[in-house]
Amino acid sequence: MHELVSSLKGVNDGSILPIIVDNGSSSGEVNDLLMEFGSWAKIVRLNRNVGFVAAANIGIKLGLKNNCNLFMILHNDCLIATDVVSQLRLLGLVCKKNGIMGPAIYDLDGNHKFSAGRLILPLGIPFMSSSKNNLPQFVDFVAEVGLTISKEVIEKVGFFDERFSSGYFDYDICIRARRSGFHVVYVPSARVIHRYASTRSRLVRANRARRVSITASSNHFRFLAKYNSKILLPLQVFAFVAFIVPSVFLHAVIDRREREYLASLLRAYMSF
Repeated sequence: MHELVSSLKGVNDGSILPIIVDNGSSSGEVNDLLMEFGSWAKIVRLNRNVGFVAAANIGIKLGLKNNCNLFMILHNDCLIATDVVSQLRLLGLVCKKNGIMGPAIYDLDGNHKFSAGRLILPLGIPFMSSSKNNLPQFVDFVAEVGLTISKEVIEKVGFFDERFSSGYFDYDICIRARRSGFHVVYVPSARVIHRYASTRSRLVRANRARRVSITASSNHFRFLAKYNSKILLPLQVFAFVAFIVPSVFLHAVIDRREREYLASLLRAYMSF
């Protein structure tokens, strides 16, 4: 978290208001942040962990009270490049219809991660957009890391859906925004570094791997149920097994951290 706030301070031109929502942590890190950044950032301390989505909504509501017009959602293990904020803000100023923008996401090794793309809605299958030409492009969704949403979108479609405890809320808000006439724009030249799978690793070490997997699956089907009729449920289940599950295994083959995470999940399931 300290590195993230420091990186934000390095790109601040006086128009950025960092809002840190401490989700019931017990590490004491928030006290250090208060001492170093308390006069510059807004810090909200929660008594318990309300979940990432609810915490993001709390931050946005505080931002609205402080007359903020754009809201960038970041995890505590992110770092941002110096021009990310200016690029995303410029797109929002150029056209008010650009209601949601998202950067390209990379891990610490420079690997490009799932950042944005197209969505086959009846089946809930995402396809990643290319970032080779670095030009902004209209997409169906952008990923939650670095997702930047305008005040106009919030006022028209509402906040993030807290029924998605983690994941799929980014798909959901993008669909709602597009259906209300806004554009969702992927900006591959804007880059955010995400310490990929670090949160997963902490959960695995805390023996919560099975809970994480169950939550992800339930969010997937909750998303499908929200946007599709129940008649399509068998087809949705087939799509999940035929496309989503193999994709997880494929990533495990090519990415060591995904492989370690998948192995921990399998161990967790075998222990029950």
